[in-house]
Amino acid sequence: MSVLSILPVLADHPGEVPVAIEVVTGATLSALLVKFTSFLKYVSDGKYRESLTQVVAWIAGILVVWLGSVIQVTEDVIIFGHETLGVMNGWSVILAGLAMGSGGAFAYDFKKALDGTDSASEPPLGGGRIRNRDGS
Repeated sequence: MSVLSILPVLADHPGEVPVAIEVVTGATLSALLVKFTSFLKYVSDGKYRESLTQVVAWIAGILVVWLGSVIQVTEDVIIFGHETLGVMNGWSVILAGLAMGSGGAFAYDFKKALDGTDSASEPPLGGGRIRNRDGS
């Protein structure tokens, strides 16, 4: 079952993009803007470990989208409205990868915000130990 078959098709004409997909596209691009702003804040504050973490998420997103565009199994997956991965040009792959990496990072930040017990703690990128909420 494809993702499109479970989304409500709100289009009036065949071949029109469902409204639900356009909302996902807007939300994903909004996440890119939020994470890019956070990246700039980290860099300007000298927090290079945090900014490197975001760069790694962006590179991973670009690689995943690129792999999806060249592998036959996923080349027909629809992304950003009506474009399939197989027909995306280089700039589209980069934009989609940046947006998907940002979306993943945004979802991770959301999870961290909800996890008041810090039970999902991970060591920082580049090593270091996990610190408790009290700093110990």
